[in-house]
Amino acid sequence: MDRIKGLLNKDISSWIKKYKIGIASVLVLVLLGIVGMFVTYAYYQVNDTTKVINAGVTEIPDLEIRVYAQIRDSNGNGLNGYGEYPYIPQAGYQYNSASSYCVNGGIINYSSTNHNVDITSDGVDLCYLYFDSIAQLDITINVMAENVDNDGVGVGTYTKLETAALPSVGYTLSSYTCTNGSTISYSEADNLYTVNSSGKDECTIYMDAVNPDISLKMFVQASENSSEYTEVSKLKGCYTMRKNETDHNSSCTGTSEIDYINGKVVISATSKTDCIAYLDISNECSGLELMRTLYKGQGVDGLYYHNDKLTNGAGDYSYRYAGANPNNYICFGSDASTCPDTNLYRIIGVIPVDVVVDATDPNNIVTEKQSLIKIIKNDYLTTTDVSSGTGTYNTSYKADPFNGPAGNQPDDYPQGYYWCGTKSTMCAWSSSLLNSELNSTFLSTMASQNTNKIATVMWKVGGNTATNISHVAPISNVYNNEIINPVAMYDELESPNKVALMYVSDYGYATPKDAWLYQLSAYNTLTIIANNWLYRGYYDWTITRNSEESRVFQVSTYGATGASLTSHALGVRPVFYLKKEVTINPSLHTGSKIDPFRIVS
Repeated sequence: MDRIKGLLNKDISSWIKKYKIGIASVLVLVLLGIVGMFVTYAYYQVNDTTKVINAGVTEIPDLEIRVYAQIRDSNGNGLNGYGEYPYIPQAGYQYNSASSYCVNGGIINYSSTNHNVDITSDGVDLCYLYFDSIAQLDITINVMAENVDNDGVGVGTYTKLETAALPSVGYTLSSYTCTNGSTISYSEADNLYTVNSSGKDECTIYMDAVNPDISLKMFVQASENSSEYTEVSKLKGCYTMRKNETDHNSSCTGTSEIDYINGKVVISATSKTDCIAYLDISNECSGLELMRTLYKGQGVDGLYYHNDKLTNGAGDYSYRYAGANPNNYICFGSDASTCPDTNLYRIIGVIPVDVVVDATDPNNIVTEKQSLIKIIKNDYLTTTDVSSGTGTYNTSYKADPFNGPAGNQPDDYPQGYYWCGTKSTMCAWSSSLLNSELNSTFLSTMASQNTNKIATVMWKVGGNTATNISHVAPISNVYNNEIINPVAMYDELESPNKVALMYVSDYGYATPKDAWLYQLSAYNTLTIIANNWLYRGYYDWTITRNSEESRVFQVSTYGATGASLTSHALGVRPVFYLKKEVTINPSLHTGSKIDPFRIVS
């Protein structure tokens, strides 16, 4: 019987960082334990689903554990559905033995006393552990880890981690701040911390780098077909990894493994290791590689990198296009020398999203965070794209005069569609006829090789109030209220689909950053609408609902956002994400309307 001892969540950002969650308590000490799993280390991004398991013996091949905790709203209340968790929760959760299982018949024995898991398995197995929410969680923890140079030495600047997990190896607690006066103590010997609080609070913990136990050196080809390699600390370009080569071979010491996935160097390790990566220049770029190749600075050529240093940005480490007419056109589904209008799309950006990797159980959908190319149809849907049952009349209003980007307003009135598919008062997105039409009739107009390039993702469909969407500033608050902390309507926060509509925040971030200070209800100024490539001078549906009324947020003819009754028929531009395997060669095309990017594979 294999004892699972502890769980580590790892991340490489110029250096490998290792995580472990400690202890938190609200009014009393709340102990958060750790299950013994080792996860994949990822350069610049945590990968939560590919795990290497260490159960205290020399080797346990092909045993994988995934932990799922009931989803909570912003007040800590349990909702329908589960999300993957980076460790076994203790405080505020209860193990659900009825839902937990192993795919190949392994037996799970969970101890609620010490929060250990015993798994008996005869061989390869994948086990799912489910935990139900039983209490509110009133403490928000932000973890800031010190950045390191190529020798693993701290440089005095900090990066917010993508999870609330504390680095436990290679880091020590330096300082902390709590908004409402809570105190934090840290046991370095046990790698645990304790939060003492008398109520809700938000704390930021700063962790200083100490001796790292994993190192990575990266070398990139000096030029295409060159035998010379240059050491770099950050990747900027498109590459393939050299593996199993007689010279310049990528490798790690010990039993650790190294790979290059979706623009990131990924290391799987169970102990201290030194790794070296050799990367050859490639003409086929993944989404992240494409953005790193094109990005020349904040706002240059209309491209912004929304890291934690971009004021009022999304802070999700996405790349997003903004401005009057950036070169973000892409031809999807056609090899014609001149891209047909029906195949012309525009890249919203490369944005992290929860991609569905296992939907066998619709109540427990398994997802993986990936940074994918997000595109929107350049023109509006017509009756040939979806059946007429979702709307039967032309949109009766358009901006006159049109003060948006030149050439952005179509000559013809677009077809109008009901958000719910009928003139019904309101509906959940999952039951919307428009949703059904987009993910059936619209997709059926494409060849199968094209629909297979579209990822199924979890769309944020909860919505929020008008105060928190149209009448709040800056745009980062809109993003937070729409994507991070939406309000559940019809008990629905997310919906797994291939095709949907743009978010309100997508529209807000499509204009240069000076406008991000304004409320979206004030996006009707001439300067803003003239510099927003998503503005087309018609009424456009978004996917975001007004949680107070039977309304959905829309972009109006004059550029501001507001909430419209679902009994109105507005213009629809489909939006979807391209799978991580999709590649683009940026050297062959400029991304302009007459020379859009083309998909290589």
